[in-house]
Amino acid sequence: DFIDGFLFYEDEPVRDAVTQRIISMMEEGWDVTPMLKFLDRLYSNPSNRAVTEFYDWIQHKGLAITPDGYILGYKGVVTYDGPETEDKLGRKLKEGDLVDKYTGKSFRNNVGDVNEMKRRRVDDNCNNTCSHGLHVGTFDYACKWAGNGNVVLVKFDPADVVSIPVDHDFKKLRCSKYEVVDIARLELEQEVVDDYSNDFDSDREDEYERDENVCEYCDCDVLDCDCDSFDIYGN
Repeated sequence: DFIDGFLFYEDEPVRDAVTQRIISMMEEGWDVTPMLKFLDRLYSNPSNRAVTEFYDWIQHKGLAITPDGYILGYKGVVTYDGPETEDKLGRKLKEGDLVDKYTGKSFRNNVGDVNEMKRRRVDDNCNNTCSHGLHVGTFDYACKWAGNGNVVLVKFDPADVVSIPVDHDFKKLRCSKYEVVDIARLELEQEVVDDYSNDFDSDREDEYERDENVCEYCDCDVLDCDCDSFDIYGN
């Protein structure tokens, strides 16, 4: 409900960033149903802290909403080149499959794959910038993380968001579940997206070359980095 220019969801005020996005969509003639479904999903999240933190995430450009109220984000991955094996979820892993970059084998990330872990195993402390969880980023962050790898487009439920680490301007999050829906060839521009396909922009390939003095896992200075002490899943 709108009351004196403020949007309320079940008597709880909705942050201005989302309110303004809804108002803008209404003024431009968009159907705001996906945004209302997004609020339904967001407020289904059992963590008040996660809901509050997520508002910082959703302000970033290129994070589109699907018609069912889910969010589309990005993930940097690499190509598997080892012997045939299984990932942590028991799925066949063969040469050429896409996998998480940190371990190179824990989670397969082919289009159509759904990756999931128990919510209680995902670190909910936003001050722990490198820690346990399934990670999703903005387009820029995922491209930088991928390096010479690939970037995939992932769909996740706002209810499954656990924490938004405070580093890197809130450009990544930890969640308990996501689905790989496409190869991310461009940053999405639409507010609401139901078709994930897009054209490849080769000009962006060289935009995110990695600095050798920066840790490829957490982007801190390699001399100060201690992230190898973590057992991180799915970064």
